[in-house]
Amino acid sequence: NMEYINVRDLVPKIDAFVKFQRVAGQRMSAHFGTPLVELKSRRFPKRWDYVSADHTIIGDAKYLSLVRKIADPLAKLMEIAANVWLLERTQATVRFLVFGNQRKYRSFG
Repeated sequence: NMEYINVRDLVPKIDAFVKFQRVAGQRMSAHFGTPLVELKSRRFPKRWDYVSADHTIIGDAKYLSLVRKIADPLAKLMEIAANVWLLERTQATVRFLVFGNQRKYRSFG
């Protein structure tokens, strides 16, 4: 069975992510004491959400959601792993991921 998604249902989620991304960027810029802007990677087909002017700080925002409101989104976890892998290969001295929409915590221990 295929499930169809009404595009109008996505608008609040997109708005929430955009707001989260903006606020997180402001807070991380304040934390590091330097402006962080969205920028395409020089080495990878990836656009980072937060990059300092000298490229010594690179970070990305992840806004997780539950699948059918009950399960962790496996695709998002795979995306996080890929982003960690990419971050490890940058020349930045400070690398970070910032997560939003965390209402449920899960331990992988």
